[in-house]
Amino acid sequence: MAADGLTIWVSDSGNSRISIWTRPDATSANWANQTTFGSFGTGPTNLKLADGVWASSDGLSAWVADTGNHRVSIWTRASATSTTWDHLDNFGSYGSTTSEFAQPRSVVVASDGLTAWIGDYSNNRVSIWTQS
Repeated sequence: MAADGLTIWVSDSGNSRISIWTRPDATSANWANQTTFGSFGTGPTNLKLADGVWASSDGLSAWVADTGNHRVSIWTRASATSTTWDHLDNFGSYGSTTSEFAQPRSVVVASDGLTAWIGDYSNNRVSIWTQS
C-alpha cells in the first residue's frame, strides 16, 4: 500500500497479473481498479502465477515475484497518475544456486532500490540481491 493509503498493488496470482486499486481519500471504503499489468506466459514481459509485489515509495516501480517463471520481474511507469506500466527487466531463473529461484513468493526492496530480499519458497531461503 502507498504511504498515503490511497493506492494498493495486488498480486492477482490466478490471472498472472498485478492489479492496482485506488480510493479518493484515506477514509473511503470505495476502492476502484486503476489498471492492471502483466499477462500469462513465459516470455520476458509475461507473468506466471505472480505471487508477490512490492511498489516503490513514489509508486513508479513495481517488483513482482513471478513465482511460476522462477524470477523477479521489474515494471515502471512514467508518473504516479499513469496507468501504463512498462516491463523493465527480469532477474533469476529456475534452480538452487545463489543466482536462481524455485518459486519466489515475496519481494521487498530497499528504499534506494539497490537491494532486494526475495522469499525463495522451494529453496527454503531468503535470497538477497544487490545492484551497484
